[in-house]
Amino acid sequence: MDSKSTLFQEVGCEWNLEGLYRDLGRVKARLLWAKRGLPCPEFPATGDPRRSQLSRAERLYLRGFLTGMSIEALATVLEVNANALRTELTNKLYTYLKTLLNWEGRFCRRRILAMLAERPYRISSAPIAEHQNLKVYLPAQDSAILEGRDREWEHLIHWLQLNQEERFLVIEGAGGTGKTALALASVHYLIQKNSCPFQRVLFTSAKTHYLTGMGLLPGWRSQQTLEQLLSEILQNLTFDSDRITSEWNDRPLPDQMRQAWTLMAQQPMLLILDSFEEMTDPQATLAFLYELPATVKVLFTCRYRLPIARSLHLGSLEPEAALRWITQRVPEAGWPWSLGQYRRLVAAAGFLPGPIAWGLGQLAAGQPIAWVTAQLEQPDHWVTQFYCANTLEALGGQLAGQFLLALSWFAVPVQPALLAQVAGVDPTAHATWAHLAKLAEQSMVTLHGDGHYGLSSLARRYVATVGVDRLAATQEMAMRERWLQWAIDYVQQHGQGDRLEWLTDHQAIDRHWDTLNQVLDWCLAAGRLESFWQVFQPLRGYSHFRGHWPERIARDAKAIELARQQQNSALEARFLFDRGWTHALRNDSQSLRQACADFEAVWQLRDHLDLDLQSDLAINQLRLAYEQGSIDHGDRWKHRVEQLIHHPQLNAEHRLRLECQSLYYEGDLAQQAQNSTEALRLYTTALKKAQALGWQRGTAYIQSSIGQVRMAQGQYSRALRELEASYQLAAVIVDQRCCAYCCKHLARAALAGRSRKESRNWAERAIEHFQALGMVTEAKEMEDFLKNL
Repeated sequence: MDSKSTLFQEVGCEWNLEGLYRDLGRVKARLLWAKRGLPCPEFPATGDPRRSQLSRAERLYLRGFLTGMSIEALATVLEVNANALRTELTNKLYTYLKTLLNWEGRFCRRRILAMLAERPYRISSAPIAEHQNLKVYLPAQDSAILEGRDREWEHLIHWLQLNQEERFLVIEGAGGTGKTALALASVHYLIQKNSCPFQRVLFTSAKTHYLTGMGLLPGWRSQQTLEQLLSEILQNLTFDSDRITSEWNDRPLPDQMRQAWTLMAQQPMLLILDSFEEMTDPQATLAFLYELPATVKVLFTCRYRLPIARSLHLGSLEPEAALRWITQRVPEAGWPWSLGQYRRLVAAAGFLPGPIAWGLGQLAAGQPIAWVTAQLEQPDHWVTQFYCANTLEALGGQLAGQFLLALSWFAVPVQPALLAQVAGVDPTAHATWAHLAKLAEQSMVTLHGDGHYGLSSLARRYVATVGVDRLAATQEMAMRERWLQWAIDYVQQHGQGDRLEWLTDHQAIDRHWDTLNQVLDWCLAAGRLESFWQVFQPLRGYSHFRGHWPERIARDAKAIELARQQQNSALEARFLFDRGWTHALRNDSQSLRQACADFEAVWQLRDHLDLDLQSDLAINQLRLAYEQGSIDHGDRWKHRVEQLIHHPQLNAEHRLRLECQSLYYEGDLAQQAQNSTEALRLYTTALKKAQALGWQRGTAYIQSSIGQVRMAQGQYSRALRELEASYQLAAVIVDQRCCAYCCKHLARAALAGRSRKESRNWAERAIEHFQALGMVTEAKEMEDFLKNL
């Protein structure tokens, strides 16, 4: 390192290095002493160990950073391991820079450099120093912000600057992912930094249309054939271009290729071939490029994967990066919409740069955000077609097309064996793998490191809607049946038949929840009520504790109507009970009235109820009666519960659960009557039964109620212990309702313990949970609590 410690001193012409060394040293000191819990004076005395300075290595890294070099390029110059250097920079220099600039987001090289340039650290805007022989034939740089492409940017810069072994690189991705923008921005950046290693840079494009904020614009300089490509090369690399081009255009193709080769061999050159997928003779073009001299590098952009070792795949942006792209425009544009509306817009755009750019263009033209989002959510909108249509056409009528359709039915990346299962083919057959390879060639399909295949949300909507038109009805139905069977098998394996208990494997359901939602909706649309119940029944507990109540109520309503049409009274009763139970959980007057109506309708169908459902109905009627203060009505249902508890045919576990619930609701009644001693006795007895059963969810709710009683008795420390234990149980599984009530009671307990700050934190969490569940009354109560805090 000593021999290289004076590198990059030339950046001192542009940057105030001494000022940066000084200020970053102070930041370093504050961070070091903050770790030790000690204060650091703003101006430590000379000799004070808190007067920290950047080390020689840190100064060297800073200067290298200011040159704009990628980490890979810097590691090559310094002859160190790139991963080790990345770790060193992330832990130290990058942290100092973020702290200095008060930047809380993910470290972005270009953004940090821009922020430094806005401070007094930039001496002057360095002029763009042109290479003595540099000639550039590039279109204007795309003004789109390259949010979320930092890693791809660094790889591309490194390849352009230093990689002498690999002459070809392809940026591949579906239409609208920002391939051309990335290619142009990287080359323009090197030219502006006077770091371009080429004497000629030539851009050619086979693109016929451009997706922009103004819409789809035609390209008028498209070079789609090898002859047109050669003509462009000859025209730009010769002195008397018009005469030479006219002369060589009449020559045989091999002569044109030799002349182009000769001209390109005379200087280091970068050739950019944009939209290579639209070349009419790609094999002949690749053959010509393969034999180019070593002085030439070729950068491709393409919608499908080329057989080139060096490649960068561009897919959807990370959601937060896509959102930043929009929110950075808001202050200047003055748009009035909420963060939630912007989130929905970028989600509708599939987090893809092209559709987002179109959406921004529409907003700038005065269109309301709801209209723009609705346009992007249409499966066959022309923006979506621009992104997807080529792939669907390329694979139509083939087994690979069936794989693509099956992939669109899954909301998350899946293994190729699952695609083969849905398509009904042998996953080990040679033909299967051949067509999976065809699918993998399409850049619209994202290939993950674990071998899974995936599609963006935008592509899924389009393929699922349009792709079925390319299959015979019987073929689509056969695929749907296999997809449905996968869902049934999956929920049987990972779901929970007990709606009142948490899942032990909830992450498995989390992963495929959106796909299972699609299966449920398809079953209802197809009139497959029994199949709907097979998928829905093991998910009842999950959809409850995860707080998916609105979707559940809506599906219950459709299922009830379908059951009546099919005269299936047994399932009608089940769905009526499920809807009533979900309404009852919301605990507001309107929902409770709806719950009573649904439970009464279930009671009218009691001849079709099994014992388990009868006991579920009875205990919930008991709970509603007690909550509404109807003691006589509650006593009648209590008598019915006791009859069921002693029924000889009732399942033993269900009997114990029913006893536990009955004690718990009697405890609620005693607590309402402010009889805390009796409430505590009943809750404690119920808790022992729940723990004996191993009923985690019941245990959490009962502990929460015991905590409330302790608080009413003034035993705040014991109350906090009970409530925190309940919250920890619920938080592990993310039971929204249980977490909401725990937070509510913890807020009150913390206030009673004179900790206003802690009380506010718990109250804010409670509001967040209640609002997510649509529990308006409870959320309003906690908002009022906060106002009075």
